Amino acid sequence: LRHSLRPDDLVARIGGDEFVLVLPQTPPEAAPALMRRLREESPTEWSFGAAGWDPDTSFAQVFAQADAIMYERKRQRRAAKQV
Repeated sequence: LRHSLRPDDLVARIGGDEFVLVLPQTPPEAAPALMRRLREESPTEWSFGAAGWDPDTSFAQVFAQADAIMYERKRQRRAAKQV
């Protein structure tokens, strides 16, 4: 991931197979396309959740929002495989 991102972007492992990307110069509407590109470059399948961060929102709130989106995408992906 680090090789595919800009120098100001941050990749942090938060445990197990979970990572957080902080993309300070990426508008929220551009994040999904970036994440899809990163996923296409990856040898393994993975899910993501993206959320914008504004000054009135805590990191914990943004993280919880992105986490909920990621788990919903995982659920949808698993459901699609069962069809």
